[in-house]
Amino acid sequence: VAAAVDAVGDATLVTAGARVVAEDAGERWLHPAMLTSLVYRLGPPGVVPADPTRTMANGQCMVVDRARLLDAGGFEPVRANLLEDLALARSLAGRGHDVRFLDGTAVLDVEGYGSLGATWRGWGRSIDLRSVTLPAAQALDLAVVWSTMALPLPRLLAGRGDAVDVAALLVRLGTLAGTRGAYARRGLPYLLSPLADLAVAARITAGTVRPNRSWRGRSY
Repeated sequence: VAAAVDAVGDATLVTAGARVVAEDAGERWLHPAMLTSLVYRLGPPGVVPADPTRTMANGQCMVVDRARLLDAGGFEPVRANLLEDLALARSLAGRGHDVRFLDGTAVLDVEGYGSLGATWRGWGRSIDLRSVTLPAAQALDLAVVWSTMALPLPRLLAGRGDAVDVAALLVRLGTLAGTRGAYARRGLPYLLSPLADLAVAARITAGTVRPNRSWRGRSY
């Protein structure tokens, strides 16, 4: 708790990414690909974007300056948004507040969804980030995910790849190494997670075209 308070400093909002404890092999295959899509679109923890509309946050671990949050209207400005944690972070950042997203994998564990299907449905409902992303940025994000993450490996396997695809695959493997600390258990499913990239890109695209506006009985 003391470390969390120290991390806040003069910030209004600090959130952190946690280490995922996933027992199911299917989840350990799919979840890393979903996480990687966020890294490709928004960068790693600890980097403050120049554009507040690209701010990242994780509502699972949140420390907030209560007085500043209340002065900013609390959660009222984002109450209608399906992704209230990201919406709040971007709303505050856009109004000049100090908002930070940190790597908390060394100190914080969270349980996974429990299965591949639950991960696909649970995180899949929001992985597109459509409700908090401007249309032009969403289009660019889709282009990045497809061209640099999802398609290089299939193109190479089909014998249609080029040097750009090879470079993109090397970056993908580097990202795989870089995100390993985000998982308590990895093994073969984690190593094979780039094979889920195509499905994740399709899920993000589907959520962009036909967004899911309901969650746990509520519509947004």
